[in-house]
Amino acid sequence: MTTKPASWKQKVDPAFDKFIKLYLESLEKIHLPGNEGYLALDLDEKTFKKMEVQGFPGIAPLYDNDKIQDVILDYSSLFSDNPLTKSELNRLKKQIGKKRDNFIEVLLLIVDQLKDEESRAYYLGSFEPLRSENNRKELASSLDKRGIKKVIKKCHSDILSLICHESSNALLDIKKNIVEKRSPLVKKVYGQRRFMRRSIFHVWNTVSLLVSKKSLKELFSEARKGNDESLFKLVKVDKTLFDHDWFRDRIRKATYSGDWRFFELLGKAIKTDPLSNRKVHGDIFLVLLQFWQSGLYRLTIPELMSLLQASGARMVYDEINFRKFVDREIKPLFKDWMPTKLDI
Repeated sequence: MTTKPASWKQKVDPAFDKFIKLYLESLEKIHLPGNEGYLALDLDEKTFKKMEVQGFPGIAPLYDNDKIQDVILDYSSLFSDNPLTKSELNRLKKQIGKKRDNFIEVLLLIVDQLKDEESRAYYLGSFEPLRSENNRKELASSLDKRGIKKVIKKCHSDILSLICHESSNALLDIKKNIVEKRSPLVKKVYGQRRFMRRSIFHVWNTVSLLVSKKSLKELFSEARKGNDESLFKLVKVDKTLFDHDWFRDRIRKATYSGDWRFFELLGKAIKTDPLSNRKVHGDIFLVLLQFWQSGLYRLTIPELMSLLQASGARMVYDEINFRKFVDREIKPLFKDWMPTKLDI
């Protein structure tokens, strides 16, 4: 049976291709990742030299002092060199403000305000059966343990995709309404530093979750409290850890105490590529990593290919080789994935 071109729209948000397109545009604008090897910036020598003079984007503040205002500012900087005004920032904060009512009711309120009719219908179908406690109990009683886990997993992934949907709409609105006054070239070199650090952190965090089963912030907290095992796992992903005072203090301690074993393990961690033997860092690889838990795991190979092609991703595989790629590079990383809390 031939798969219909848009059959993926029955299993995930019908607007999924739109926020993948925005994600791909973001990657292109910041030149992330490099074409080969470890996740790095792919810039020409002249541009890289200018960045070196200006100072490389530091991600240290994202560990401790990351507020919603910072998230908005970082993403909006992708589309404009000028910071948002206070009124613009307050308006956006109000739109994404936290509500403390029943969680499902809040989700349904958000869904009810979606402009895309197909997406609204999709999310209503996903969350409406979970609206009341009686509905949830009735649903649970009709399922075995495996079925319950499947429902929880789908609900979790649909929440993540709803966040993607709303975030994409906010970014597109910013992009549409901000007037760019500087040349694209100048903007490319100087205007994306906030967004660049945000994107780098997000990609590295994805790698950390896949490889260590813990986020960068979790490893950071454990390492700062003295857990060297977590420190080494963190350094394998984030080589900029030297920006933190507590890390330099740990090095001083090892120096004065003659802890050469620490330096041996630290050196090994610095040299380690966390995705060794997985050097396939093209658009498709990052899209699948980014959105797999948001619903892509439910799609068949033909449906995945159809969605990626609709999103403008560079598809370099035929169906047979793409299936091998997904089975080899993606599925094993999520083999044991089962949400215990919202991973955002």
